[in-house]
Amino acid sequence: MWVAENLVGKACRFGTEEQNIAGTVVDGGVKSGRVSGVREYPIGSQCFPCGREALVDRDRRKVVVVQTGSFELGFGHVEAEWTHEMELAARSGDEADGVAGVLWYPGFEEHESKHPPHSAITAAGKMAQVDEEQIVGEDYSDARLDQQEWTDRNFVSCNFLDADMSGVKTKSVVFTECDFTGTDFTESIHVDTAFRSCTFTRTNLQHSTFRHASFIGSTFVDCRMRPATFDEVDFTLAGLGGADLQGVDLSGCRMVEANLVNADFRKATLASVDFTGARAIGVKLDRADLRGAQVDADTWVAATVAGARIELTQAVAYAQARGLWVEG
Repeated sequence: MWVAENLVGKACRFGTEEQNIAGTVVDGGVKSGRVSGVREYPIGSQCFPCGREALVDRDRRKVVVVQTGSFELGFGHVEAEWTHEMELAARSGDEADGVAGVLWYPGFEEHESKHPPHSAITAAGKMAQVDEEQIVGEDYSDARLDQQEWTDRNFVSCNFLDADMSGVKTKSVVFTECDFTGTDFTESIHVDTAFRSCTFTRTNLQHSTFRHASFIGSTFVDCRMRPATFDEVDFTLAGLGGADLQGVDLSGCRMVEANLVNADFRKATLASVDFTGARAIGVKLDRADLRGAQVDADTWVAATVAGARIELTQAVAYAQARGLWVEG
């Protein structure tokens, strides 16, 4: 009875979904990673041991299964007369005299996932749920990842140093604390994708598109960020000090508490951008379109705004921030 319950418990733990056997992380010959401690192999080329024999450790009462023959997922029926004799017969768990069916993944008994599903909220308020694939600590330095399409993946502490990601398309992907130093993102498209606390140094983002994406807590240093499309992107707490965003359309983006020191937004479209709490010392907003933007008094004082387009209420706020007395 103890053996049957033990096996049934394992069946519940592993389930029947095929994603427990992960495929390669990326195409193009990049080395495989590990998902929740399980080694990844290219899809379609899994190798498994063959035949099967079941033994029982007298002291630990643990079932040890050795498989020989072709790989198959099946149900086994345990029939034992003594604790040291056991055999597996192919029987269905729903038979009247059978025990509960046990789904058997050879070699995966000790690799239960230790990572919970991850998610991120985009600027549009949409939840980007990622629980299909998790890649932790992989090194993709100098890797050729161009033109690939990634969906529902989670990269944690991965290194993309000088990687070619041009033309890559991502959807509902989360990058957490990843390093994109020298990465080529040209002509890539990212929808509902989150870059959380990532590092962008000398990264090329020219002609790339970010739609309902998030860069919360990420830093940008000496990056090529124009021309590029940022559609309702969240830059909350992002480090954009010295960033060159001249003429870029950032309508509807969030830059709450972002570091914008010495950033260049001249001639940029900043309609309805939320600058609440942003550090704006030396920021250039000359001839930018600021209509509908939420701007703190400190920003009106610290930034240069010559020729900027603003609304009447913003003009009053600007005057008050400069110490002027506004009367009706």
